[in-house]
This record gives sequence, structure tokens and C-alpha cells, in this order.
Amino acid sequence: MKKTAIASALLAMSLGASQFAMADQKQEIKLLKERLEKLEAQQESLESKQKSQAATAEWLDRITLSGLIEIEASYSDPDDGSSESDLVVATVEVGLEAAISDSVSANILFLYEEDETDLEVDVATLNYVWGETGFSFSVGQDYVPFGSFETHQINDTLALEIGETRETAFTASYESGLFAGSVFIFNGDEDENGQNTLQNFGVRLGVATDNFGIGVDYISNLGDSDTIQDADGDVALDSDGDSVDGASFYASAGIGNVTLLAEYLTAFDEFSDSRSSEPEAFQLEAAIEVGAFTYALTYEETDEAAFLELPEERISFGVSTQIFNVVDIALQLQRDNDYSASEGGSDNDTNSVVLQLAAEF
Repeated sequence: MKKTAIASALLAMSLGASQFAMADQKQEIKLLKERLEKLEAQQESLESKQKSQAATAEWLDRITLSGLIEIEASYSDPDDGSSESDLVVATVEVGLEAAISDSVSANILFLYEEDETDLEVDVATLNYVWGETGFSFSVGQDYVPFGSFETHQINDTLALEIGETRETAFTASYESGLFAGSVFIFNGDEDENGQNTLQNFGVRLGVATDNFGIGVDYISNLGDSDTIQDADGDVALDSDGDSVDGASFYASAGIGNVTLLAEYLTAFDEFSDSRSSEPEAFQLEAAIEVGAFTYALTYEETDEAAFLELPEERISFGVSTQIFNVVDIALQLQRDNDYSASEGGSDNDTNSVVLQLAAEF
């Protein structure tokens, strides 16, 4: 009887101990599972963070940031009047180009010009390259492909002053070997007969080698150029309310260390200003590289452009080089001969000097 009681007591103690041991094991297993779940969550979070960082790094690799700053000191001395001098931040550009895919990219350019242009979005386009076909397409705000406007001088050419046109346009381009061409359409700021449609267009055709290039551009509405619009939108059409079309013919040649540039830009009809002007501009330039310096001599002429406040004749001499291996420095001497009073000008001549520091990144 006693042995049976003792055995029962021992069995009960053994069962109790076993139950306690099992409870401890269950608790340990539970804690172990919680720790594993926590570690797994931390691992997933780390992997997600690494993937996010990799995606961000890959995206940043697709973005190209660029910039330009130009600072100019100038002095002008007219034959009749007081001399003037100034120091300005002539140009600040910040560009952002994003390669969205292998064939699609976006381009944004911000521009600031002291005393002329407040900080603004100058260019904003989406661009598509059609594989290896040579075709590409662009849509958005940009300077339409009209006019060459190349120069080694600091100041813009007189042809640019007449013809440069920034519009929201659709442009299709093709390039293969020596040949390149573009067509574009846009609505415009001043359409004929008061219409508000995509009726304006242009065409560019060109042939170029490493040392020679020639091209011709056509635009159906020259009155949409920035200068003509700034002058007076009411004169951007002809006397019948129709658009005035125009063309630019240009060529370039490189012979050793000498570069020759030429351009002729003209309207094909008269604008409705007080003199019924049909503006045109001509440029001939020669530049030579001697060591680290570039010397350029430019002759420019306009006709019937007094209503745009442009000179009738301009002769420029410039020299440029690089300092500190990163900063471009240029000096330009210029003489402008204005139209006579009978042609709507001031009949005044002006001598100018411009010194420019420019850095690009």
C-alpha cells in the first residue's frame, strides 16, 4: 500500500515536472519564433531600403545637371550723347536632362538675364529617339530650328536679333550621314486673320562634313520671332493681316585653324510698321586659332530693320582664351552705325567694349 502511494506520488511529481518542462519549451519556442520574425522583418526592411537606394542611385545616374554663368563688363561711347558703362550678370543657365528610358528623355533649362529676363523656364521638352532609324521627335517649349546664328563674338548676331523664335512646337528631325533635316509646327503668338490654330510651320535642310556645312531654313511666320514680338505685336503681320514668312541661308567652312561663317536672313514680305519694312540681315565672319587664343573679325549688315532698333552696320573684333583651365575670358571691340534719321534711325555711331567671364559646368 505504501509502495503504491509512493509510486503514485513519484508519478505525479514526474508528470508535473514534465508539464513544467513542456511549458518552458513552449515559451522558448514562442520567444524564438518572435525573434526569427523580428529578424526576418529587419532583413526585409534592409533589403527594401537597399533596393530603394539602388533605384534612387540608378535614377540619379540617368539625370545630367549642367550650368552656365556669364558676367560682362561693358562700355559704350556714342558719337552724339553720353558714354555708358555697366557690370551685369549677363546669363545664368541651369539645365536638367533626364534619360527616362533608352529612347525617351526630358530636358528643362532655366534662364536668368539681369535687366532683361527674370528667372524662368526657358526650355521644357520631351524627346524621343526612334532607335537606329535616324528619326527623332521633340515636343514642348524650345527655340525652333530656324537660323544658324553662329559666332565667335560675345554679342548675338543681328540675324539672331531678327529671327530667333521660341515657341511650344512639335519637331520631327532626321539625320543620316551628311544630311540632316527638320520640320516643325506651332501655334504662335500672332497668327494671320486673328486665328488661334497650329497653322505655323517651318523646314530645315542641311548638309555637313567635318570641315564644311551649308543649310537653308524656312519659317511661315517670321513675325513670331522674339524681337519682333517685343517690338510691337501689332506690326507682326503684313498690311492685309497675313503672316510674313522668312528664310535663312548659312554656310561654314573650316580650313586648318581658320573658320569662316556666313549667314543671310530675310523676310519675304513687308511688315505693317509705319515704313512697311521688309527686314534682312547679313553676316560674314572669319576666326583663327593661334595657340591658346581665338581671334575673330565679323562684319554684319541689316536692311529695313530700324523699327527693331537694330543698327544698319556692325563691325566687331574679338579675342578669347581660357584662364585657370576652367573659365573662358573674351574681349570684344564693336562699332555700330545706325540708320539715318530719314530711314527711322538716330544717324548715330557707337563704339563699344565688352569684357566677359564665362564658366560652364
